[in-house]
Amino acid sequence: MVTFGETIQLGENAYRVTWSSDLGSPPPDGYRVYRNGVLAGAGTLEEMDFTLEPGESLVIEVLDEADQEPATAFPNRMTLGWKPVAATREYRVEEYVGGSWIARKAVPEDGSPYYRWESRPLEDDTTHQFRVIPVGTNGNDGSALSFSALMVRYPDPPIADADLAGRFSYDPDAQEVTISDA
Repeated sequence: MVTFGETIQLGENAYRVTWSSDLGSPPPDGYRVYRNGVLAGAGTLEEMDFTLEPGESLVIEVLDEADQEPATAFPNRMTLGWKPVAATREYRVEEYVGGSWIARKAVPEDGSPYYRWESRPLEDDTTHQFRVIPVGTNGNDGSALSFSALMVRYPDPPIADADLAGRFSYDPDAQEVTISDA
């Protein structure tokens, strides 16, 4: 079993997560570390630093036995993938936001057999639309490849507003949070 230590905040959006295993240090099979359901690292290290974008939630799973399978995950980003188009200089990735298409990234054509791009952290319970437009070597736009998906992910942690801020107390010995009435 893996036990997590105290998470240390390194900066505004940077954190160090530590862990240990009851199988020894390091365990015989080493560790596999999953960030939001995606393998982020493997080996014998018992800590890892993570940088988050503003508003991003972080779900970490650390496994210490080779036969363990990671839990089903619901990442907060969308990954787009597409095949190359002949005579293309780059691929312009756009996101539909507030009634307009916003350019997010220009992915250069480099001869790859397949291209992929990962979005920003997306809002939960919302349909998101993206498109990839090949830009030809002549500068003309080709036909857009459209993507649409309903984001269903781990919900954001609750945010306590200023009215609640003074009503929380934490007892580190009992590891309990108490919320008092107004």
